[in-house]
Order: sequence, then structure tokens, then C-alpha cells
Amino acid sequence: MGTTNIILLGAIVGGMMSIDMGGPFNKAAYVFGTGALTAGTTSGQLVMASVMVGGMVPPWPSHSPRPSSRTSGPRPTATPAS
Repeated sequence: MGTTNIILLGAIVGGMMSIDMGGPFNKAAYVFGTGALTAGTTSGQLVMASVMVGGMVPPWPSHSPRPSSRTSGPRPTATPAS
């Protein structure tokens, strides 16, 4: 396999690993990487290395958390009636 093809394939399977944690894309990329590794070639090792690096990248958040409407600090306490 050529260098360009290995880089492209590594980017694809690495991206598949990083977009979901434990989902179907992650599992498909891992199985593909394991299959490539069993071929015993340098290309297979590079593909599996890409899979492992992609699995270590945290997924991109689908949305950013919204700021809380509450103010920070202690809550006011009610004073007892006299």
C-alpha cells in the first residue's frame, strides 16, 4: 500500500474511533484494525496504530454546556420570625 493510501486509511479509521466511544463506528474500526494487524505487514501495523491513536482522542462535544441561570455563591437564608 502506498504512503498516501496508508495516511488516508489511518485518518478514516482514526476518525471512526474518535467520533463515538463504544458505538458501532468504534467497533467497526477496531475490528478492521485487528484484521489488518493479523496480516503481519507494516501497513497493518500502521493501520492498527491509527486505530489506537484515534481511540485515545476524546470525542468532540455535540453541544457546549449552557451557562447556569443561577448566581454563584451561597443561597440566602430566611430569617426566623420573631
